[in-house]
Amino acid sequence: MLLEKFSNLIDRYTAGLPARKQWKMIEETNPDRIYVENIRSFFGVSRSVAAYLCDMAVREGVLEKRIGYLCPNDESHGMLGDRAEGDVIPDALLCENCEALEREKFVFDGSECKTIEFYRLARED
Repeated sequence: MLLEKFSNLIDRYTAGLPARKQWKMIEETNPDRIYVENIRSFFGVSRSVAAYLCDMAVREGVLEKRIGYLCPNDESHGMLGDRAEGDVIPDALLCENCEALEREKFVFDGSECKTIEFYRLARED
């Protein structure tokens, strides 16, 4: 009886903690913006293995690979838009943060912007 209680206590505080941590990660992850770091952290693998898993999910049709465009102004750090990996680079991207701050330039060409790769759950159209 005492051994069973002790065993249940160990299970509750050791095995349950990682599961709760992983569940919290899932809840906090935006399905439209899944980064390699999210996968690396969730599975506890290297960055290269996480990138491989993401690319496999793209090939299986589970995820879509996206390219995000970040505002070139260092203070803004906002994502101005994104595109699928094979799509054309956008001509004009509006930064609402820069516009609100009344900066002289708030519309940028896609080639001016920093980019970041991310994934999102595949859409069923």
